[in-house]
Amino acid sequence: MIVLAIILLLFAIFMITGAMLKAPSVGELFAKLFVAPVEAYKVLFLVGVACLIAAIVVAVIALIKRKQNGEFGKFDKKAAKYVRDLNGERKNIHWPTFKTVLKNTGVVFVICAFVAIIVAAIDFGLGALINWMV
Repeated sequence: MIVLAIILLLFAIFMITGAMLKAPSVGELFAKLFVAPVEAYKVLFLVGVACLIAAIVVAVIALIKRKQNGEFGKFDKKAAKYVRDLNGERKNIHWPTFKTVLKNTGVVFVICAFVAIIVAAIDFGLGALINWMV
């Protein structure tokens, strides 16, 4: 049911976005929806809103069923463990000093220049070889 809710939500987002891209602004879109005759983007917008409402209803029903089946507690425990592990990994991050960053940047520039010189030499050599053969 959660998958159905996600599919409906994505469908609604695409429909509403398609309707809004037709109008230059959101205000003009709403003005045309209720004043202008029925056009394609009006139908897109209304179908998108209906899908959005359906997605919310399906998601709420799915969450209620998960709560009744006792599956919701498992999800809570897994989510809490994930957040704890994520926080522990965040504490293990060691940021380099500014001096180290400058040093590593210089090393990268030197290696890039060295590789560029090698590629240029190979290109020049192969070009000269082809010219000599022709």
